[in-house]
Order: sequence, then C-alpha cells, then structure tokens
Amino acid sequence: MTEHDDTLDFCHFGKWSMPGVPHKGWTCIDIEDLGAPDAVCEMCERQDIRYVPAMQHADYPEILHCGCICAGHMEANVERAAARGGAEECGPAACRLARPQSVAPVAPGQSGHQ
Repeated sequence: MTEHDDTLDFCHFGKWSMPGVPHKGWTCIDIEDLGAPDAVCEMCERQDIRYVPAMQHADYPEILHCGCICAGHMEANVERAAARGGAEECGPAACRLARPQSVAPVAPGQSGHQ
C-alpha cells in the first residue's frame, strides 16, 4: 500500500483545474504583505494568504494574486517563492505540498505495486 501523496492535491482546485490557465511559465512581478492572512489565493482558490505574489503570464490575460506554494509551482521554483513568502504561510505544513516525492516510472501494463 502506498502513502497518500499531497503534492498533487492542489491541481484539483480552482484555476489549476480550469482549461486555458497555464500551470508553468509565470513570473512574479510584485509581492505585497497584507499584515495578516486576509486574502485567498486566486490560483487554488483555497489557501488564505498574507504574502501575496502578483503572478503574470504572457498567455493569460489576468495577473493572479497567489500564495507562495501556488506561485512556486507556477514559476517552477518553490524554494524561491517560499523565500519571498512569510513563515506562517510557507512553514512545514504548507511546504509538504512543495516537496514532490520521487516516483519510479511504471511500465505500461504494470500496476507499480510491490
């Protein structure tokens, strides 16, 4: 039996699951400290956020204001995004989403279970 992997859970919420919204290639153009977690990430639409990176993409018409974990995945650099964000938002509980587990590829026709 395998352990549940939370690294992919964020992909099932908000704009992550919407066609036409790019997942990679975003750039952080600004960051704002709200002083308290008074906003909700516009990408996953679930995470309360205090530190708000403004993310821009050439193929998307809107600037999205996101949490550090979503921003990290959007720009393909979770460590840089976590360094921008605050400890409350990017602490160990939040960053479990940022640490992909190594998974060996499974050949077609095999289950991958040992």
